[in-house]
Amino acid sequence: MSLLKKFVEAFADLAEVKDDKRVVTRFTEYAQTQNYPLVVYNYMEEKGIGKAPYFLYYTMARKFEKQAQFYSALDAFREGLKVSEAKDGLLEDLTQFKLRMKKRIDKEMGKKSESSSVRVKRKSAEKEDTDIAEV
Repeated sequence: MSLLKKFVEAFADLAEVKDDKRVVTRFTEYAQTQNYPLVVYNYMEEKGIGKAPYFLYYTMARKFEKQAQFYSALDAFREGLKVSEAKDGLLEDLTQFKLRMKKRIDKEMGKKSESSSVRVKRKSAEKEDTDIAEV
């Protein structure tokens, strides 16, 4: 049994440390070692671990973002804004998230337009080859 798992089991029911940033950090570290981290996050939410600080929601959002689950990431930020008292920090992080998403979308759109222009050039070249072969 890993040290993080022992920590999770030992601290899961201690009410006095449920909102301690160090405890929330260890739980999220443990979640990141699991195949299904969302199960750990749901467990944390059920136990009331990390409800006060926005850190849990921020960590969940970042994890979803890394997995390209952008709507889930946005939902995590929104849920954090509902329940957290540290709204300023979460709003700033949400703004940064939206900027990252905009850059990602712009980059993807750039790739799509580049690939479509390459296809157009290939089709033009193929047509020229066909025209030359007909001559």
